[in-house]
Amino acid sequence: MALPRILLVTHEYTGTGAVVMLGAIAEHWARALGWQVEIYRYDARLAVPESLTAAGVRAVERVAPGDYALVLANTIAQPQLLQFVTQRLAPKVPCLLWVHEGDTPLWSTGLKAVDWVRIFSAFAHVVFQSVWQRDKVFAYFLNYLGPEPVSAIANGLPPFDAAAVQPTRPADGRRRVLFIGGVYPRKRPEDLAVAVEKLGRRDVERLFLGPNAHLAACAADLPRLLHARPADFRAPGEASRLATLSHLAGADVFCLPSGQESQPLTLLGAALLGVPICASDLAPYEGTWRHGHDCLLHPVGDTDLLAANLALALDNARVRQSLVAGARQTLRRFEFDRFAAQFTWAAESVIRR
Repeated sequence: MALPRILLVTHEYTGTGAVVMLGAIAEHWARALGWQVEIYRYDARLAVPESLTAAGVRAVERVAPGDYALVLANTIAQPQLLQFVTQRLAPKVPCLLWVHEGDTPLWSTGLKAVDWVRIFSAFAHVVFQSVWQRDKVFAYFLNYLGPEPVSAIANGLPPFDAAAVQPTRPADGRRRVLFIGGVYPRKRPEDLAVAVEKLGRRDVERLFLGPNAHLAACAADLPRLLHARPADFRAPGEASRLATLSHLAGADVFCLPSGQESQPLTLLGAALLGVPICASDLAPYEGTWRHGHDCLLHPVGDTDLLAANLALALDNARVRQSLVAGARQTLRRFEFDRFAAQFTWAAESVIRR
């Protein structure tokens, strides 16, 4: 039997956990299984990451559907690409949809309920990251499908060379509270800035690491503090995965105060590197991230409680040790080999059908 030829379709190539996971499974398929993997470059201005091309993934700008055994669509956030897949590809080749988002696309894309039913119905298989997505966020649209084409497969933290991760710490010897992710309103990075300000401490660097093209859209506190006190508040932009992990390894606390998330990889990275976690209390974390066990949680927007959690994680050695130990237990549920085996089985089941 010939090895399958796979086409990946996504709307962005850097900066998100969805991109990292797509790269990880593509590399697994290309290197470990010998599959031929290509990625549709829908916008010639966007550079395909070197990590993908180094793994043998080839970028293509023209697509002949009959050439592929499977199309993996990695987005529901881009209506035009969804239309391209569901109308041009899905009638001619089996398509698998991988949903990384929570409810944001339901109100940000302008699509109606009938559109979502049509989209999900066009795919031979739909993979969610969590039961929360499947049973809470998108359940209504899935009522029109049978149970077989829907799976919930939790992420696995993509492997990396731990020996290459050298902790990067503040040059002046201060403590560091680190935020990783897009510096834009949905992630609420300003809550971290405000919370640390409430502590009245100058021995803590606040580092916001991630794409910051939409920084000006954040609440005014963050742009003002970044401009007024660049030594205390830093937002240098996106870094490579190795550089990001090095900054994370050198952090004293990792903070993710988002208003909405699905299944962020950054929490898993912090758990692996032994960095205490402070995060907002979100519905998709239920049953995974537990306050006082593997992290410290606060209601979205409650900067007073976030400040108290940060102080506890920074200064109480016993609490720090307990949180790190609990997070490493949680991390065992997100092994990459387990994820890769389950996701590959889902892809192969589509190819067989």
